[in-house]
Amino acid sequence: MVSLKKEKSRKVIIMEQNPLLLMQAQYSTFSKVSHKIATYIMEDPDRAISNSIQQMAKDLSVSEASIVRFCRTIGLAGFGELKMQLVKYTASSPLPSFF
Repeated sequence: MVSLKKEKSRKVIIMEQNPLLLMQAQYSTFSKVSHKIATYIMEDPDRAISNSIQQMAKDLSVSEASIVRFCRTIGLAGFGELKMQLVKYTASSPLPSFF
C-alpha cells in the first residue's frame, strides 16, 4: 500500500509492505542469524507480536541488536515497526503457512 503524507508542504511517499512477504522474498539471501529470526516470526507471527525484543532474543539465542538489524534488512525502521506491520497484515489478510 502506498500512502501520501504532507510534511511541511512537501509530499512524502511511504511504502508499506507485509513483513511476512518481505521475509519470504529475501529468505534465501539471509545470514544464519537472520534465518533464525525470520523462521521464528514466520512460523508464529502472533508470538512475535506478543513477545518483547528481549524475549525473542532470549528464545533465539541472538542479540537484540541482531533483531533490529534484521528489521532494517527487510526495510523496516526497527522492532516496533515490525510488530505494528505484523499486527496490521496478520489481522487483515491471514496468509497460508510458510512451512
